[in-house]
Amino acid sequence: MMTTKNLKNIFFFKNTAPAEITTKWLEVLILLMTLPVIKILIGLSDPFFIQSSFPWMAIPLTLIALRHGTATAFIGLTLFLISLWCYQFYGNISINTTQLYQLSGIAVLTLLSGEITDYWRKKLLSEKEDLAKALESIKEITQKFHLSQISHSQLESELLGINHSLQKSLEIIESSLPEDLTQQQKTQWLTEKMMEVLSSYTWLESAAFVAMDKQHRIVGDAITYTGGLSSVAPDDLLIKKAINTNKMAWLKKDALFTDTPGTTLCAAIPVYQNNNKATIILAIRHIQFNSYTAQNLNTLNVLCSWLGGTISPHKNQLNSFEISTTAENNKVTIQHIDAFLRLWSANKKNIFLLVAKIPESNNITDHQLYFDKFIQDENQQWKISGDGQIILLIALPLLTQVQANQYKNRVEGGYIDKFRSTLHDNNISLETISFSNHQNTNNLLAKLAL
Repeated sequence: MMTTKNLKNIFFFKNTAPAEITTKWLEVLILLMTLPVIKILIGLSDPFFIQSSFPWMAIPLTLIALRHGTATAFIGLTLFLISLWCYQFYGNISINTTQLYQLSGIAVLTLLSGEITDYWRKKLLSEKEDLAKALESIKEITQKFHLSQISHSQLESELLGINHSLQKSLEIIESSLPEDLTQQQKTQWLTEKMMEVLSSYTWLESAAFVAMDKQHRIVGDAITYTGGLSSVAPDDLLIKKAINTNKMAWLKKDALFTDTPGTTLCAAIPVYQNNNKATIILAIRHIQFNSYTAQNLNTLNVLCSWLGGTISPHKNQLNSFEISTTAENNKVTIQHIDAFLRLWSANKKNIFLLVAKIPESNNITDHQLYFDKFIQDENQQWKISGDGQIILLIALPLLTQVQANQYKNRVEGGYIDKFRSTLHDNNISLETISFSNHQNTNNLLAKLAL
């Protein structure tokens, strides 16, 4: 049974507004009736051009087919044939074989035109659907990309904040160090403050700083401790190994489940001063199993390196260009550079260093003031003196290679505006050096000729 819904589907009325339906069929009627009405109004016979040498009625029928497709063209063709039949019946007009062929050609042309329109219309609709799906997919991917970018930026900010906060904490400790302390009191004060920093790591359950004499033997109880580790066995094997190898000593992770003969510790880290002599050991008894990682151990090692450089009688300020030119202070500065880079690499991030080598024949003060303009809160900077030149180093955290080069270009461009000459004219070299988390700091310092 042919329902209204079926008729609508056939005539492409589905989801079509009533006003559009009216306009469509009004257009069909106007196209069909225009030529016959004009011919009747001017008093001529044969309004449907049956006897004409050219099939003029093919034009409106083809236009209807091209605009609205096969179904509408078929309705228009049917109306035309019904009108022609009425005109033939009431006008007593006969149609010969040639005219019949002409009408058949009009019908075929109209239906073929409608089929072509339907084909391209369906293809266009299919392309639109594919395009809509692609746009939706692009929108979803774009949203995910922006979310990933935001997350990445947040992670970088958090990472920078962690390193920056720790660095600031160390600077606060160093800047608040009383000036009238003896070397022994200074060591006691700094180790206690460092233990407060270490105690903030919830995964570090039990540790202690212990002092050693010149024969590398443990002297007395712990200087300061956390987690109840008030004393350490003088002949502990891990402590002996750390002293003999001049490196951090630790147990393998699977050894934590068993008792290791000769030690009750899981790690021992020597605290070296600028004379490369360890007078303090960080003894670690317990670390949470899931947190017993190379990254966390490396962080503790870096903090001990910082502590050793700060305890040194020849300590310098970590975040300043104002450093004397003594060889001892240069050594301590290198220790601080090494500690900073290893702390950064412990968080598995790359970092760039901007290195400027300035001959002492230049006005060092003016140059230091110039480079100070490019220092931001997250930058660390150091100065090494000797061999007739000053080496200034600026750390550029969380920058890409392109951004580091742009930073260097700004420094070079600003130098020309400031001094009316180029860096090359004053025999000053400026370069950016990448330090990755798998790079050895000794290799980097060797590359800088430090």
